[in-house]
Amino acid sequence: MLRRLGVRYAALNPGASFRGLHDSIVNHLGNVRPQLLMANHEEIAVAIAHGYAKVAGRAMAAIVHSNVGLMHATMAIFNAWVDRVPVLVLGATGPVD
Repeated sequence: MLRRLGVRYAALNPGASFRGLHDSIVNHLGNVRPQLLMANHEEIAVAIAHGYAKVAGRAMAAIVHSNVGLMHATMAIFNAWVDRVPVLVLGATGPVD
């Protein structure tokens, strides 16, 4: 679906809550379209997507963890919203076992 939407990059802070999505992009898609960009914090992942959208004129994805990860990303999401920049934010709850 990300390829169909034309998403070229996705910034993320890797972890277990979206392990399936992460593994699918790396192993099934070969980390190409979208290419994963590692960030050291969810807020930075969204800020990278914000900056890319401003420069490239197209949306970029940011993948964040559930609960606390989404809360960490909220200010960057707000900044993108105020700037009227398209950012695709994907959240995940991950395995609960």
